[in-house]
Amino acid sequence: MENKFFVMGIITAVVVVIGFLMFSHAKAPIENVKTNTADVQKIVLSQKNYNYAPKEIHVKAGQPVSISLDSSVNGCRRGIIINDFGITKDLPTPEDTLTFTPEKAGTYVFTCSMGMTKGKIIVE
Repeated sequence: MENKFFVMGIITAVVVVIGFLMFSHAKAPIENVKTNTADVQKIVLSQKNYNYAPKEIHVKAGQPVSISLDSSVNGCRRGIIINDFGITKDLPTPEDTLTFTPEKAGTYVFTCSMGMTKGKIIVE
């Protein structure tokens, strides 16, 4: 009987830790930027072998970027975190988008909501 409680305690602890990791990156929601759609750099990410495809995105500084996920993307990869820009956003459907404007050139990492799948945004 004690062994059962021990196992249940471990399972509960694992669930709590996973939940904490999933939601510890939560930040204020990002509003979509209102811009001329002709100026927006549109990126559609897909999923290949449990990774984002493409893994590297090249965009121009000072120009809005719109990221969406196609229907191949599933699970925690439907949540995007770009810590350097203070962005955390879930994109539950292919119609949902994340729009932001990178102002400074550099290489920035983006991850899934659990931090397991990564990619790079290279701002030129």
